[in-house]
Amino acid sequence: MRRLKNDETGFSPVILIMALVIILLIGVVGFMVYRNHIKTIATIPKATTKVVTNVPVTSKPVESDPTTAWTVFKSEKGQFSLKYPSNWVQPLHPELCGPETFVRSLYLGPDANSVLKCGSDFFGQIDITSSPGQKSGLTYDFSSGYKNLIKRTVVVNGVNATRTSGIASGQPQSLGSYVDGTVVVEYIFTNSGNIYAAHYTQTPAGNNPSQDVLADFDLILTKTLSFN
Repeated sequence: MRRLKNDETGFSPVILIMALVIILLIGVVGFMVYRNHIKTIATIPKATTKVVTNVPVTSKPVESDPTTAWTVFKSEKGQFSLKYPSNWVQPLHPELCGPETFVRSLYLGPDANSVLKCGSDFFGQIDITSSPGQKSGLTYDFSSGYKNLIKRTVVVNGVNATRTSGIASGQPQSLGSYVDGTVVVEYIFTNSGNIYAAHYTQTPAGNNPSQDVLADFDLILTKTLSFN
C-alpha cells in the first residue's frame, strides 16, 4: 500500500501544535476575563433596604380658640349674646346710671379706667347696644371730623354688618367729641327688626382710654356675637 506524505494528509504536526496553542490562549484569556468580572461584581456595594417601623404620624396642630375661656354675656331684652375677655370689666357702679342703661346694652373696658362711669360724661371704650328698628342715637356721623375713613362689609353668623373706622381730626371740643388721633370703630347690624351698634374708641397715649384692644373688640363681634 502506498504511504501518504504529510502534505497529502491535510494536517502537519506544526499546524496541530499551533491550533493547540491558539485554543490554550483563548482559554486563558477567557479565564482572565471571567475572573476580572467576578472581582468587579464583588466590589459593587449591595443595595440595602432599610425597614422603618413605628414612625409616629404627625398631624397639623389644631388651632386653639382664644375665646374658649372668655366670659359669656347674654342680653334677653337686647336679643344678643357674646363673649369677652375674662379680665375685662363692666361698669363698677351701675346703680348710679339710669335704670334703662343696661337693659339692651353692654359696656366694657379692659380695666376700670376704660369702662363707662355712671354719673359722669365718660362713656367708656366699648359699648354694644340693640334697638328695635331705630338708628337714632345709635350710629355715628362720620361725614366730618374724621380722616382715613374705611368702610367695609363683614358677615357674622350669616348677618351682614357695616364696619366703619376712622381717626378723629378737627372735631370741635364739646361733649361727645374726640381729641385728634382717637381711633373710632363702629359696627352696625340689622337682624329680625333690631338694629345693633357696637363702638370702640382708643385715644392717643396720655389720654384715656388708650389701651389698644381693637383686635379683641373685632374678635368679640366676628367670632362670638350671636343673635337670640
